[in-house]
Amino acid sequence: MANMLRFIYISVFLLVGYSSAQAQQSAPEDDAVTQVEAEELARESIDLGAVEPKTFRAVNIAVVPSEWDALIDLEFGGSYRRDAKTSYATKGNRLVAFESFKSVSDLIYDINNVSEEQSIKAAFKESTGRSLGANKNNEPRLDVENRNVMLTGYIRAVKWVANEDQDFHVMICEGNMKDGHPCFTTEVSALPKNGVRINDFRRARKELIAVMSDFVDETDPAKPLKPTNLKSKWAFFEPGIPVEVSGSLYLDAIHPPGSVGPRPSSKNSLDHTTPTAWEIHPVWSVRRLVE
Repeated sequence: MANMLRFIYISVFLLVGYSSAQAQQSAPEDDAVTQVEAEELARESIDLGAVEPKTFRAVNIAVVPSEWDALIDLEFGGSYRRDAKTSYATKGNRLVAFESFKSVSDLIYDINNVSEEQSIKAAFKESTGRSLGANKNNEPRLDVENRNVMLTGYIRAVKWVANEDQDFHVMICEGNMKDGHPCFTTEVSALPKNGVRINDFRRARKELIAVMSDFVDETDPAKPLKPTNLKSKWAFFEPGIPVEVSGSLYLDAIHPPGSVGPRPSSKNSLDHTTPTAWEIHPVWSVRRLVE
């Protein structure tokens, strides 16, 4: 069946220990970034084979189930580069025109040639004397981030970061089976604290939820995909969901390439990491495609 999906959900347990008092006294500014990276690595290093896969199929529903409603109006809870993560690329009061990319490979190739990560970080350090990846940095959108793109690919994994910023992390991959490499990080942001374009952020969250919420267990149609299936853990889709995702480019300076996205384990070889620190963040729209 063309609409048949395999949905794998797994529990993530995070245990990170550290001595904050000693770290604050002896560590330089960027050591805080190392801690953020360590926590993210701990969250992402999960055992993909811990739970047997379940097969889900798409069904037509008239409305998004009410149990998803509470997720739509969640306010952004993060602090690092909050203003950039909750603003779109604009020129004056209008959105910058969207550039279309038909594959993840095409987008990554363009980014690597136009906006090389390390040179951007170095230029920021030289011009400001500060690290772009400093933990308390709330730098607004950079000039090189003032780009809107439209990407075609497959949703392979989704996580609702419920214990942090309330964003949906959505891995868009080029292939709809196995690893699907290459993959690209997109984030459907929670609502901005300043209220600017707040209805657009609501709409984007509704669109993502609508794409996912009509999947039910193939063996038990009474068990639909629920918010708890992706609360602080990855939910996997195989084959992937064909979509067109648009939004603004953003350089995630605190995570090196390859560290974001669910990685393989000893029990499961699937790898949905991204080879770049660039993201689409925030997402403007999620449109499901028909193949």
